[in-house]
Amino acid sequence: MNFDVKNYLERFEKMVNELRQNENVVLLTYQILPPPKTVLLEKIIQEYPLLNADFKAFYEVCNGIQLRWIHKKNEAYNPSIHSYQDAPLQATYGMQDYQPEDGLVMIIPIELFSYDWIDSVYFDEDFMHENQTEFANKTYNTFEFAKSVKPFDIFSMYRQMNIFTGNMQDFTHYPVLMGDDHQACLTDSRITNFASYLEFILYSKGLVNARGTFYSKYNGSKFPPLQTPASYFENMPCIDLSLYQNTDGVQLPFTKSFWD
Repeated sequence: MNFDVKNYLERFEKMVNELRQNENVVLLTYQILPPPKTVLLEKIIQEYPLLNADFKAFYEVCNGIQLRWIHKKNEAYNPSIHSYQDAPLQATYGMQDYQPEDGLVMIIPIELFSYDWIDSVYFDEDFMHENQTEFANKTYNTFEFAKSVKPFDIFSMYRQMNIFTGNMQDFTHYPVLMGDDHQACLTDSRITNFASYLEFILYSKGLVNARGTFYSKYNGSKFPPLQTPASYFENMPCIDLSLYQNTDGVQLPFTKSFWD
């Protein structure tokens, strides 16, 4: 995709400024974390050699993105407590509770990528060791499969975006997938790549519910990977933040049958 990270961050900044100026929402957090030490990034790249060039290029420029905003029609919105905070959040903020925000992006610092996510992504339970998982037309031991899933955008307790670092066939780079149902379901997601996902969160303004609508697909890993560069979203209708329902949040210009 020839991903230009600096251009991307400039476009992301423009999107955030539009959120700031939008009378329907309150911006709560916006942080572009400073780049990690080169030796730390190189250590991760060596440990996970199939991380693609876009991943490395991103972390050469910054060490994660944090974006948090709430709609004023959200039933949880309280003007006395919801205001801008100019400080980074804990990287696992999204895992800590069912957060009320409408928009949340929590791309983690690189030092957490190799973290052992036991008890949050996989569990050392008999059923995991004894069962198998079908992913992208290959069969894995469920325990080993889940252990190879590395969250990188912890935007919700219920759903997260992950990179699968296990042994694969038909992939030249580690694929990106969404974990659903508290990471219990990892195969009902369309597969994509790192830069494509970054373009999606820019287009969707970090809307929490948009990820599930866009990426959820039964046995989605069996379908061809999604390639969604910036040009892809130029043909998508814009998301209108004035259209809000308390039960569903911001109305999306695509539905759960998007891929049907």
